[in-house]
Amino acid sequence: MKLKKYETIIFTLIMSLSLGLFISLIVVTILTGVENEFLLRWAKSFGMAFSIAFPTSLVLVSIAKKLTDKIVGN
Repeated sequence: MKLKKYETIIFTLIMSLSLGLFISLIVVTILTGVENEFLLRWAKSFGMAFSIAFPTSLVLVSIAKKLTDKIVGN
């Protein structure tokens, strides 16, 4: 399979999902605690977080890559 051309998109998707799940879990737990309807609140929070994180990451990943290349001298 030739997935190399999708490497950036797949990487960004995995990172956005991971960070969105983890950060939304922490924020919802801190703000509301683990009480009634916790999973529903977490799912809603994750949905909002991911809908912002994924497109933002798609834009920022190329900028971060260029900046990293400048810093490390590639």
